[in-house]
Amino acid sequence: MSWRAAFGVMALLNVAGGVLVWRVLPASRHFVADRRVASTLATLMALLRHPALQAAGALGFTALFAQVGMFTFVNFHLAAAPYHFSPAALANVFGVYLIGVVVTPLAGRWIPRLGARRTILLSVGLAGLGVLVTLLPSVAGIVTGLALASCGTFITQSATLSYIAYRIDHGRSLASGLYYTAYYAGGFCGAWVGGVAYAHGGWAGTVALLVATQALGWWVAWRFMAAPAAARA
Repeated sequence: MSWRAAFGVMALLNVAGGVLVWRVLPASRHFVADRRVASTLATLMALLRHPALQAAGALGFTALFAQVGMFTFVNFHLAAAPYHFSPAALANVFGVYLIGVVVTPLAGRWIPRLGARRTILLSVGLAGLGVLVTLLPSVAGIVTGLALASCGTFITQSATLSYIAYRIDHGRSLASGLYYTAYYAGGFCGAWVGGVAYAHGGWAGTVALLVATQALGWWVAWRFMAAPAAARA
């Protein structure tokens, strides 16, 4: 179909999703809205200074930076020689996102056993390995790398949200909003800065940028996302 028809289909799917949220999801429980502006601003300032939320936001920034940068510019890589992927074939590459349907529930079981911090360190390492694997010349190797990187990102996201829920005991809804602000800002920057890297260094240059960003995220988790015992101390 034409791109206009495809956009129409996506619009209908979004409307259907909105209806499902409205009609199917249960109402919030234990949520009390704070309608006092001064109190809300005080909570906001306290959260902005909270070391755990700062670390989580920085990690989320790097995670989506790498994910968006990877999936945006791997399309240019696969559309170019020697692969010459068609638009339909490029769209099929995004099927690896379906791995999240399986990985995210499994991550929910692993996180209590390993702890959020240890899970994050392992998952960010897995994502970085996946990005490096995309340097292989074969299509199978590239798709495998994309799948590994996606798994790492999905697990990182789940573990980071668990970390926030454990560390933040006041203003959790606002804390989640601040985290997602940093998370999606990372996605924007990944698409923008990744374009600069691809224009100057091709796919290898983009991979170098993404791995460096993931290494920064790993360091943030290792240095600032303290284990429970250390945080209590």
